[in-house]
Amino acid sequence: MKFFILIIILLVTFPVVLLAQNSNSKLVKAQNLMDSEKYFEADVIFDEILNSTPNKLEVLYYAAYCKLLIGQPDMTIKYLQRLLTKNKNDADAHNLLGLAFERTGYDNEAIEEYSTAVRLEKNHYEAYFNRGRMYLQIDSIELAKKDFNFAKKNKIINPELYFVTGNLHYQTGQYDSALIDLNKIVKYKSDNPFFLSLLGDIYFIASENDTSKLEKAIEYYTKSIRIDSENVNVLNSRSFVYDKLEQTEKGELDKAKIIEIQKKKGINPVTVTYKQLVSPDNVFSVDIPEDWIALISQDNDSDMIIFFDTNFHYTEQNGYYDYSFGGQISYHSKYFDTSNSLNVLQLREEKYSEFNLKRKIFCNTKLNNYREILRKTFNPNNQMMRGLSKYSFTFEDEKFFGLQYFCITTSGKLIEIILWVPYNNYFYYEQLLNYIYESLTIN
Repeated sequence: MKFFILIIILLVTFPVVLLAQNSNSKLVKAQNLMDSEKYFEADVIFDEILNSTPNKLEVLYYAAYCKLLIGQPDMTIKYLQRLLTKNKNDADAHNLLGLAFERTGYDNEAIEEYSTAVRLEKNHYEAYFNRGRMYLQIDSIELAKKDFNFAKKNKIINPELYFVTGNLHYQTGQYDSALIDLNKIVKYKSDNPFFLSLLGDIYFIASENDTSKLEKAIEYYTKSIRIDSENVNVLNSRSFVYDKLEQTEKGELDKAKIIEIQKKKGINPVTVTYKQLVSPDNVFSVDIPEDWIALISQDNDSDMIIFFDTNFHYTEQNGYYDYSFGGQISYHSKYFDTSNSLNVLQLREEKYSEFNLKRKIFCNTKLNNYREILRKTFNPNNQMMRGLSKYSFTFEDEKFFGLQYFCITTSGKLIEIILWVPYNNYFYYEQLLNYIYESLTIN
């Protein structure tokens, strides 16, 4: 009788044991596929397991992770919410749920999930890093720094953490701190040309004519160029550093390479057909490509001409234009009154200094990496003055490269021209921007 009962128990439990073993072997196979970055194949197996064992927590977690990796964050949220009804104290699940919310644009929900993860596990370094990134996106800089500093306590280095903090230090002018963080992860990003050129930029900006830092800049620019040989921006930066080191022959080689690349890829301003724009009162004119759109607006104090390339992205709303490649000229006809001045030249110099100071303050607070690179007399007899700067700026999450200059005439007029182009591969178009501003004529 006992033997008969044992047989019945084995017959009942044996299929369950087989099912569990089969499920475990499939889970291991799916995890191995994920490790091999075969996410879609792994996803098929996770779906099979969940069809037979829909509430197994370990499977739910890895299946949710896999869904995130194949671009289905909505399914990640669904799986994790099912998991958290069974175990609401799973810190890893809350962290992963935060990533899924982040991918679907729910920033506040993402921060809340990361916060729950660090509350449940005080040393959850990844959740601190993720929450810091979110704080950075919403411009809560101090909160971001606090989370990043805690995440750095982890003995295992997270390259992305140090890349983010290094770039943050760079953007806020803390160049030595940026170099400390980025140098920690050189071995992890030695094949990343953008990372290498960023290190070159920071060594150059931080150099203050320190030869050793300039040589470091050359080293990293060179490593970047070995990987991305036709990046004219990096070639241009390296040529500039060569000039600073008085290695002019090497600098000229880089400049020759830039010209060669531009001929192959870029715009040749000489071959473009131009049209002349003239201000309503005939005080100034400028040349722009024939196929660009140009519009003029006037008020009591000033005129403005805007012009842009319609082959690049642009939008119009209620008569206002946003555009990716173009510029504007502002003309203030009464910047200062010369009628009662005994020394117009002295007054003009004072007004020039006053405007230039205001411009620098604005640029340093609103523009990224602002650096005035040239100021020169507009013409040999010192009839006017002209200030030129080059800078980058961000508008609605898109980055641009810009040129700006202004001049003040002896008759008290202020003329300001601003030109810009999308930052990506801007060097291919910079020649055209130069050509436009050099065509400005003051009558």
